[in-house]
Formats: sequence, C-alpha cells, structure tokens
Amino acid sequence: IAKPMPGTSGELALGRLDSQWIRLEGVGRTVERVADGTRLTLARNHRKYQVRINGAAPESLEPMIDARLTVTGVARTVLDDSGQNIGTEVLVAEAGDIHVDEVAPTNAFTIPPDSIDTLKRFRLNGSYTKRNRTTGTVTLAWPNLVFIDDGTNTLKARVARPTGLVPSHRAEVVGFPYLGPRGLEFEDAIVRDLGLAEAVEPQEMPAQDARTEGRDGQLITITGTLLKQVAAVPE
Repeated sequence: IAKPMPGTSGELALGRLDSQWIRLEGVGRTVERVADGTRLTLARNHRKYQVRINGAAPESLEPMIDARLTVTGVARTVLDDSGQNIGTEVLVAEAGDIHVDEVAPTNAFTIPPDSIDTLKRFRLNGSYTKRNRTTGTVTLAWPNLVFIDDGTNTLKARVARPTGLVPSHRAEVVGFPYLGPRGLEFEDAIVRDLGLAEAVEPQEMPAQDARTEGRDGQLITITGTLLKQVAAVPE
C-alpha cells in the first residue's frame, strides 16, 4: 500500500510535489467556507498552506484552530496568471484525513496571559507558533487591525473579521505571534471587549521626530500644516 510522502517546506516551495499524495504537519490557523467545501490555513515554520476539505462544514473544523495537525492529501501548486509558483494548497478528500496531534484549548481566552513586554522578549525568528493571550487598552480599531497599549508597551493585532471594539476600551487579545519587520505583532487574532477603561494619553511628538524609529504602535499627537489629503483604505 502506498504511503504519503513527507511534505517538506523546500520541495513544496519549489513545486516539486505537485499532484503527489503528501503528509504535512503544522498548526491550524483559520477556517472559512469556500465554494467547494472548507478551507483551513495551516502554518508550518515561515509558511502558510491552504488546505481544502471537500464537503466539510466550517463549524466542525473550528476546534482545529491552534491545534497541531497532520494533514494527508494531494499537493497542488498554485500558479499566478504568468505561470509563476505562488504557493501550495493541499486537497483533502474528507475531514478524517486531518489528524489532531495536539488539541487546542477549548476556550482560547483561558490560555495563560503574558504581558506585551514578555511577549516582545520572545525570539521567534519570524516563525509561527501557538497562540498567546494579552490585554491592553484599545488605541485604534479598524475592521482588520487593532492596536492596544498596556501602559508600558504596545501591540498590533491583525484580525480576520470586524471586532466592534472602540478606543478607550480594555480588550483581551489572543493571536499567533509573528516577528515582522517592525517587531512583534499578532496574526489571525480574536478579541474580547472587557469594557471601558482609562483612556491612553497621546504622546506629543515634534514634527522633526516624525521619521524617527521607536514609536511604532504608540498613540501620538502632532501639530503641523495640512498640505494634501487623499483617500485611503485601512491596512
């Protein structure tokens, strides 16, 4: 009986396993409904892979978020319009082809919390890990982006859906830490509103310091002359 091949990151990135039956390990990140079933995002080291499960209901796969998984399916190299390899997805016949190696917490908000300072001391080297939890006061809430401040440090969290949060509310944030070019942030985060808190006071920033580093994520106030105004969309 044939056995699935190990899906190594290098071979998947080069498209060498296209149409091969593979076994891929990683951490479940997100679940969403698509036209032909359900799509599960699987994170492994520095990369994410889309796993498409035929006929599965998204609700049945929600417990796989933050769980360590082994997926068995057929690798498919995804190409852009110019024929360039832009990633790999794994086509899975049924949910039973996804094995849970380590279950996720039943309630993500029971994960032991860490301060933002503690989280920023982690050496992640850009890799994806299990979820973490922290709290802070909301300073900015866009549909897919939230900033919080705990009085000592700030954190940016990217969320998959609108949160309903408003500034000056305290929020609990659970997400996957990622060390990006501007420091630590949370990806694929979920949030919980803890109610009104003391507002964060913006820091006065002289115009000549506008390009200095070290202020990313901070709530600031700056005085100047408006020269131009253009329409933009949230990040």
